Amino acid sequence: MVFRLDELELRAEERAYDVPHGTWRFTRAPAGFRATIAGGVPTWIDGASTGAHPGKVLQPIKR
Repeated sequence: MVFRLDELELRAEERAYDVPHGTWRFTRAPAGFRATIAGGVPTWIDGASTGAHPGKVLQPIKR
């Protein structure tokens, strides 16, 4: 994460209707975040996806 500390803020919750089977989830619009970097590759810059998907999904450890 790359961010400006003086620009961070907690915005209001909003409903996003992007979950399968017509349900919804709560989300918040970002504020102050400049970039998200995963594995050294920028994945989000100034609120827009770069299209890069480095890495992989982590699976739970089975004990």
